[in-house]
Amino acid sequence: MYYYIAMPNLFAKCEEVTAKYPKDICFVDGGLTYQDVWLRVQARASALHAKGLRKGDVVALLSKNSPEWIIAFLAITSLGARVLVLDTNLRVDMYKRMIEYVDTKLVYVSKEFANDDYGVEKWAVDVVEPPHAFELTEQVDSADIAALFYTSGTTGEPKVVPLTHNNLIQTAVSSGALVRAGTTDMFLNILPLYHVYGLIAGFLGPYVCGASVVFQNSLKATDMMAALAKYPITIFSAVPQMWEVFFDRFTRKIKNESKLKYKFFMFLIENAPSFRHVGLGRLVDKIFYPVHKAFGLRIRYLLSGGARLGRRYCLYYKHMGFTVIEGYGLTETTGPICGGNPDNPTPICVGKPIGDNYAEVRNLNDDDIGEVWLKGVSVMPGYYNNPEATKKAFDANGWLNTGDLGFIDKNGELHIRGRFKNVIVLDSGKNVYPEDLEAYYLASPLVAEITIFGRQVNKREVVYAVVVPTFKTRDCYARIKTEFKKMNQGLPTYKIVTDFAVSYDVLPRTSTQKVRNHEVIKLLEDGAYQVSEKDPNFVVKEITAATPELEKVITALKAALATDVFYANQILADFTVDSLDYLLLIAKLETRLNISINPSKFIAAPTIEALIDFLSGCPNLDKQTVQQDIFASKITTRTYNFYNPVIELGLWLIKIYSKVFWRLQIKHGEKLKINNDLIIANHQSYLDILWLLCILPYHKRKNICIAGKRELWPLKLIFPGVHIIYVDRAGNYVPALKAAADILRSGKSLIIFPEGTRSYDGQIGKFKNGVAYLAKNLHKKILPISIKGAYEIFPRKNWLPKLITIKQSSIDVHDKIDPDKFDTIEELNSRMKELIQE
Repeated sequence: MYYYIAMPNLFAKCEEVTAKYPKDICFVDGGLTYQDVWLRVQARASALHAKGLRKGDVVALLSKNSPEWIIAFLAITSLGARVLVLDTNLRVDMYKRMIEYVDTKLVYVSKEFANDDYGVEKWAVDVVEPPHAFELTEQVDSADIAALFYTSGTTGEPKVVPLTHNNLIQTAVSSGALVRAGTTDMFLNILPLYHVYGLIAGFLGPYVCGASVVFQNSLKATDMMAALAKYPITIFSAVPQMWEVFFDRFTRKIKNESKLKYKFFMFLIENAPSFRHVGLGRLVDKIFYPVHKAFGLRIRYLLSGGARLGRRYCLYYKHMGFTVIEGYGLTETTGPICGGNPDNPTPICVGKPIGDNYAEVRNLNDDDIGEVWLKGVSVMPGYYNNPEATKKAFDANGWLNTGDLGFIDKNGELHIRGRFKNVIVLDSGKNVYPEDLEAYYLASPLVAEITIFGRQVNKREVVYAVVVPTFKTRDCYARIKTEFKKMNQGLPTYKIVTDFAVSYDVLPRTSTQKVRNHEVIKLLEDGAYQVSEKDPNFVVKEITAATPELEKVITALKAALATDVFYANQILADFTVDSLDYLLLIAKLETRLNISINPSKFIAAPTIEALIDFLSGCPNLDKQTVQQDIFASKITTRTYNFYNPVIELGLWLIKIYSKVFWRLQIKHGEKLKINNDLIIANHQSYLDILWLLCILPYHKRKNICIAGKRELWPLKLIFPGVHIIYVDRAGNYVPALKAAADILRSGKSLIIFPEGTRSYDGQIGKFKNGVAYLAKNLHKKILPISIKGAYEIFPRKNWLPKLITIKQSSIDVHDKIDPDKFDTIEELNSRMKELIQE
């Protein structure tokens, strides 16, 4: 429950929080406790004070998310100075203009921004100052400005939102209270701290409650899921587009496995409430268990803000058993000012005002929808140095006009329908709310992105859309047109999209993933989008060869990608090519075209058309091909045997412990005859490699090398004598494959996990082609091993394994596979997976 807490400033709040939670972990990154953070904040505040910074001075902050960002923010505000929070995605000239406008004294920068000149002194944000206690020398009041956020002004007159100490403190306290955060909670923050939603939901809210925070800067779905698996996350905040991406990614994976399985899953998710109502809740929960497992099983709340979450996604997450709390707010309201009921949130509803804040709806139209006005402790005092904009935004009683439209239901909860400026008023007088229609059309599998707005066509206002198609094919405009005609049958006539354009690039968006409609409209007017099936500039044409040289390249690329036709704007990802497949593709093309291909430039080609141009300009092969570099060049990777008695004792103890307490059983151990082979296994846990090593005696193990991800390099320090090849999973595979080939060519064996990563749910994932590629080219046999039970003992999300289990675990050794009996790498790869799954 929220109580208004009088607190003079952030310095006092930090002191209070530190006294309450001194030993609790604040930042999981680096293991910093609340006491550690406060000591660093004081040291930095002292350094700033010694520099001459005083109350009211402005210090800019330009850095990616990190604990150092927070330490700098708290240090600046603690001494009464103001933080100018800068978006990390702008140009240098914009930063200069922003910095100059608010009379900034200096700027904190991370290494990515250290080389540019901003017109003021630069300080490195990641420097750790020597410990130094700090005492306030000037009175800092709750109404004093703590932070400055830009809402516009990258061109023309800037508009800056000043947020006070009281704004930040009260919003943080009420946000933390909404989700009942405490010391047992761990927040995953992927939101940029330069956005006020990210600052409150991703740090200040958790901070005032004693919770811990994990920063995840990568927005790749795989990286976020890895973080969820690694840490016991309980609360995860994101923007709606992220929740939609998570769901679509999961269902796409199911669909790729089996269309029947996908249809059953979607049927179940849509009818889950009915199944639960008739007593089949446990069955439903069991089916949705893998989804919950992907989120780490400890998730209490998923928070969504910054824009509206589509109705169907709200319902889908709810039906799967997740609690999604939608929030609502603006930069002018210090982020979240409303939030859904955490016990039973209403879908597509942003709930009631939180804390000491209020909302009302004025000037209702015929649809009973009106203007949303807000007032309370979270609302800014007025725009910085801009009395005219302040006067327009506030009424005489201090209520802020949000510019949004909505209504308040009988339970007092606020529903947002869209922006006032976005409402399409047709010639008939009917109102159309674009956000509702966008959610409707996004349900189509042919629509990847869409934005809808009003536009004059033939002297009348129509509902117009710009669509990014899921599949960039020759006839995608016609396919979208047919799809819209079908979907329009389910809408009132005045709401249907009557005209549209197709974009072959992603739509421009803000930092919170809202579409920048003004930029879309400008691009539309500039002819950047296809506006008809016969648009001469944007008909998706088949790529044809203008010269015999290009014909040769196109023919070879078609054969390598197993396709009969290429279209303009297609990309390699359309052909489901992953990082390792790039290498196999390069090897084929080098051989067929007799050219030398730079792998980095090949991967960087933005489209198939650009790739063809790049290949046509590649020099003739006057050196070894990539394949020859890997398999026929001089052996440069060698291993040296080193007997380590500590490792031998450790592995012996692990073997005994595993048999006694984890009930490890070795099946068909007599097949464990290793002689210059590739040893493969499914990858369930960190236990896998230890189990494989401990079942092998030293005289066999000394001639075995292990392939592992680069992040495991400290293992060489912990286990000297264990031979490891490091694979850069996000980059160029050539060095790792070359090293692996060297090991096998020198007569030794190699352990590889073909999945490339530990399982997220205990199931066997997709096998990469690397093992089959090595085996086929070097004619080395493959020894498949099935591992069972390791996931249950030590899953990805756990930091430590279970001490004991009653369930049987096993290592099952299969017959060797002769790669020469298979015609293709794909057939061999498939057989490897089949054997391990048996």
